[in-house]
Amino acid sequence: MIGYWHKTLARQLGVLPQSFKLSQGSITVPRSSIWMWNIFDAITADTSAYYYNPDQHNSFAAYYGMLLFQAKAAPFTVPPLADSCQVSNAIIVYTSAKNQYAWDKTIEQLFAKLPLTPGIHFTADTVIQTITDPLLRPLSINNWGAIIVTRINVSVSCDFGRAIVFNARPYSVADPNNIFLNNYVPWFKPCVYKKITIQRLFGSAVLNPLDMKASKPALQMCTALVVADSISVRLKLQSVSKTILLRIARFLPVNPDVAITSSMVNKELVYTLTANTSSPAGNPILIGVLLMPVNLFY
Repeated sequence: MIGYWHKTLARQLGVLPQSFKLSQGSITVPRSSIWMWNIFDAITADTSAYYYNPDQHNSFAAYYGMLLFQAKAAPFTVPPLADSCQVSNAIIVYTSAKNQYAWDKTIEQLFAKLPLTPGIHFTADTVIQTITDPLLRPLSINNWGAIIVTRINVSVSCDFGRAIVFNARPYSVADPNNIFLNNYVPWFKPCVYKKITIQRLFGSAVLNPLDMKASKPALQMCTALVVADSISVRLKLQSVSKTILLRIARFLPVNPDVAITSSMVNKELVYTLTANTSSPAGNPILIGVLLMPVNLFY
């Protein structure tokens, strides 16, 4: 069901499911650019799970610093690039940030754009089949004959009053018009990063700790936050098995005695589990993030 919600929401957002990760729990967006930049700064090699947890990941700023200090300085000879695309110059720029790695967008810009965005409203239905053992034994060849295949009808109604896919990149060019970035200096050189990445692809750079090998998942970096405001989501599950719905209810913020009801449908007793969640307007929630392999960035 989580996979179905993830895929459906990605489709409604117009993003690729493989680049979209759900946030864990209900994360209220604070009015803090540092909080936002910390999420953008996180990188991970985990691409299998549906959820994203930046607290468990490495830092893109540290990764970029490692590339600068370990890459071979192979300068461009073209005059316009001779100064701007030197690794040595990029190292000076990087160290001048003094560990204050800003991105080119601030939380104030996110809060300013969110009220101007359209909402997302949809209802999606599917059927999930599950196999269970009535005696709750581990499924094995010995009790295969007792296994029951049970259908669960799933219906999701989603209403995001406002929703935005908010992009940001490492701060590379000074923005004098953004007063919220006045205390930060650009620390990232896109052309140097691209040059180092090309070196790595052709094996001419000397790297190790976080280097990407062909046999390992590519490191992923966050390129956008998915934020919604004025949220209302309703989940309805129907099954002839109350036991299955009781198991599912343990993972939802519901009281099973109230949330699960029963009715006769075509002379068959059917159980319904209903769960609702909501967040009032003015209390934006981080729904998820978009990821990109760091070797494809720039």
